[in-house]
Amino acid sequence: MTGMAASRELFRRRGLPMLERRFPDLIHRVAAGLVGEGSECFGFDDDLSHDHDWQPGFCLWLNDDDFNTASTAVQRAYVEALHPMRNCSAPDGEASTRRGVFATGAFFFRFLNRSTPPETNADWLKLPEEYLAVCTNGEIFHDPLGEFSDFRSKLLDFYPQDIRLKRIVARCVTLAQDGQYNYPRCLERNETVAANHALARFIHAACSLVHLLHRRYKPFYKWMHRSLGRLPAPGPEVADHLDRLADPQGEAGQGSRDERRDRVETVAEILVRTMRRMDVSDSSSGFLLKHAVVIRERIADPTVRRLPLGSG
Repeated sequence: MTGMAASRELFRRRGLPMLERRFPDLIHRVAAGLVGEGSECFGFDDDLSHDHDWQPGFCLWLNDDDFNTASTAVQRAYVEALHPMRNCSAPDGEASTRRGVFATGAFFFRFLNRSTPPETNADWLKLPEEYLAVCTNGEIFHDPLGEFSDFRSKLLDFYPQDIRLKRIVARCVTLAQDGQYNYPRCLERNETVAANHALARFIHAACSLVHLLHRRYKPFYKWMHRSLGRLPAPGPEVADHLDRLADPQGEAGQGSRDERRDRVETVAEILVRTMRRMDVSDSSSGFLLKHAVVIRERIADPTVRRLPLGSG
């Protein structure tokens, strides 16, 4: 059973009855679910996940007034209800910050440095995509008041179009400079460390760009490749090429220097084809920096358009 399924069942069997029995006046205002940090929130947990802080659990979110008056009692009841299920091997301080009772605004503030949804382009520019992924993953089990779900829904609507385009521009710059230009040059100079660094930046940007094209937030580096493989086309195809680039010894195999350089260009070709198909760019160039320049001109907000090409 996955962590999400186990946590959903735990809430049904223990959490919801506890709330109904001990907090009848609160039951219609509390939200419950599994959102945030941890492989189980992304649906990526496996047997290896169990050796750290994996365990069934859930979050309870209260509005500010209810949190100020009832959080201590609800947290105590939460621990008592789930105590037979506790088997965490991680330090208590690490695990306890992920599950339990939270004020809705404070929960989002922890990741986004703001307790209200972003409203302006300037607000959105400050939000790292990895933390947006954390705030929008998982599942809501119970939310009659709708406060937590409303905040999440505004994030799930994705970046405003100008911010999405600006981030696409920045990824195209990285893909061109680090992958198409610097990676083969570092290989030719036998600068292995520099080449690997350039390749890592290329892989990160490729994962991010495909997520942006599909209006999804990319998880942090540990899960970005696995998430890429679950996206619609060209996600799985790009994921396969990146796997072959990153694996020097395994079955995927990097191959010769020329083969690695050609595979970088193959990924670039796939991304160009996808951006043209989605009408993100109409450039026919194979060099992604050219697409960055074209896409930037589609940004309506002059303040966003004037930002440095590679920022975002």
